[in-house]
Amino acid sequence: MTDQPTPTPGTESEPKKTKRPRADIRQDYLDELTLSEAIVTAAEKPDYAPSLTAEGCDAAKVAELKTKIAAARALITSVGAKSTARKGVTKTEEQLQSALVVLVGKVQSRAKAVYDRGDLRRKNYFIGEAIDNSRARLEQTSLDVLTHATSDTQLAAPAELLASLAAARDAYVGVQGEQTDRQTDSSTAREQLDQAIRDVAALRRKVQYAADGAWPALGRKHTPIRREFKIPADRKLQ
Repeated sequence: MTDQPTPTPGTESEPKKTKRPRADIRQDYLDELTLSEAIVTAAEKPDYAPSLTAEGCDAAKVAELKTKIAAARALITSVGAKSTARKGVTKTEEQLQSALVVLVGKVQSRAKAVYDRGDLRRKNYFIGEAIDNSRARLEQTSLDVLTHATSDTQLAAPAELLASLAAARDAYVGVQGEQTDRQTDSSTAREQLDQAIRDVAALRRKVQYAADGAWPALGRKHTPIRREFKIPADRKLQ
């Protein structure tokens, strides 16, 4: 069978396993829901109910498919919102990282002015070293710089600068937990959507099989109805 409005001979498709864009909903999921909604529209016609029921697909099963489609649509909205929130947290983290690096740089500039080249105390401030090539590195180097600057009477860093540095570091460290939570929420929502689409596709196929039995592919007699249920007009559904 096929999941396309115009059936492809000899095939029965489940949602295609295509690579998912980072922030978008898979197109084949949207196609599955559109297809299933078309099947529901056909199955809800009063004239078709007796024949479908005789094949084991009563009104309750059609209503169940309709409910599952609505639930999947709601999950799509949820996944989109959670993805947007996760990207927002990522952007915030980048901004906080930049702010922290700038403040560490201000302390380093002060240390370079106070301590001449070759003075080992420059190493306390990571002068000439990469401080932000990883989150762990930046968290540690910024803490070390703050600790040394706080107790370095010769450096005499302004209290306002040290307070800003401490606040910036706390904010940067804190956003990691929020990002982890957002990532977990987003992943959970996608897993729920994956399962919801599988459930919709499975139930949709049951309705199509019932239609295939109720209106068999015998000549052209049932072609219009079979097309409504998106099943091949000239052969039995496989």
